[in-house]
Amino acid sequence: MGTKVTLQYGVLTGKRVGSKFRQALSKAGYDIVPTPEDADIIIGHSAGCFWLPKAPTQQKLVLINPPYWPGRTVSERAKARTRTHLKYKKHGYNLKQWLWRTTWGAYYGLNVPRTWLIHRVAREYELEEVIKNHTALIIRNTEDDWLTPEVHALKDQNPDLQVVHIPGDHDDLWLNPQPYIDALRKWA
Repeated sequence: MGTKVTLQYGVLTGKRVGSKFRQALSKAGYDIVPTPEDADIIIGHSAGCFWLPKAPTQQKLVLINPPYWPGRTVSERAKARTRTHLKYKKHGYNLKQWLWRTTWGAYYGLNVPRTWLIHRVAREYELEEVIKNHTALIIRNTEDDWLTPEVHALKDQNPDLQVVHIPGDHDDLWLNPQPYIDALRKWA
């Protein structure tokens, strides 16, 4: 039996978008479980990090591009993300992959109750509290528009925090999962 992991998705992602990543996790020997309570490792991507436990648990946390950029507004980050998303060829995606990603992003984003819930929970989100109480790994893509490049400053909250930088944009893990699996294996 492998290590049990679960995924917490962001605003514009869900099971359909995460299928390639889940398959790569399974192939690497991880068991995908449906609920965080049953997991040894909880992986949160983007706004999915809003549901990571604040209170101490034995679970390890992997935060991939959590929304955290002191001094930069959500509006500024959203505009930057839109510009980056439109430069899909620069990140190695073809038009078909970009259209697939954009279509499913719209599908998940237009789930109004879910999106409003994410916005409500975002107001209470405190990344510092989450990482302070856990064994945690933060993965930041080098061209992420939601997580500050100064993420290493969070080590003040938890000296054992591990931070890994991986080339790519905010949603690279969905189409290129192997570097994230490699970082997870090396860390856990």
